[in-house]
Amino acid sequence: MPFDATVAIPQRADPLRQLGVIPVDDKVVKAHKASVIEAFCSVEGTVLGECIAANNRRAVQTGIAYWRQIVFSRHEICDKLRLFHQEYRYTPDHSAAPRALIKLADYVAKRLEESVFVVEYFYTDPILYVVYDQRTACLGIWDKGKLLDIATYPSWWSRLWR
Repeated sequence: MPFDATVAIPQRADPLRQLGVIPVDDKVVKAHKASVIEAFCSVEGTVLGECIAANNRRAVQTGIAYWRQIVFSRHEICDKLRLFHQEYRYTPDHSAAPRALIKLADYVAKRLEESVFVVEYFYTDPILYVVYDQRTACLGIWDKGKLLDIATYPSWWSRLWR
C-alpha cells in the first residue's frame, strides 16, 4: 500500500517514568565523566605530580585507564551496592552506596522485572544505571559515600528515605 509508511507506530510508554522516576540527564552524566577524567589527568604542584599527571594522561589516551562496568541482576543489586566498597576494591573510594540510592534501586528492581543494573566507575565516582526495555537510564552518581546526583522520584516516598 502506498500509505503504509505514513502510519504512526505507537510508542510504548517509558516504564521507569510510569513509576515516577526521572533519570539523571545524560548531559549531567557526560559532564561528570569528563570532569573525573580531567581530575585524573591533572595533578598540580610538584614535579612528581606533573609526572603522575603525564602518566595518567597517557593511560587514558592509550586505553589503559577507562570506565569499567559491573553488571548485577535486579535480585542482587541492593546487597551489592551495600557491599560495593568491600567486594570491589578497584577504586580508592572505600564507601558503600548512599542509602537513598540503594532504596531507589530497590524500588526500581521490584517494579521493573526485566531489568539489570550496571555500576560504572573510573577509580572513583561510581555511576548506577538501570537497563530495561532496551533502554538505559542513570539512577545516580556517588563518591565517598555521598550522593553527587540522583534521579528524581515521587515526593511521597522520598520522605521514607530520610
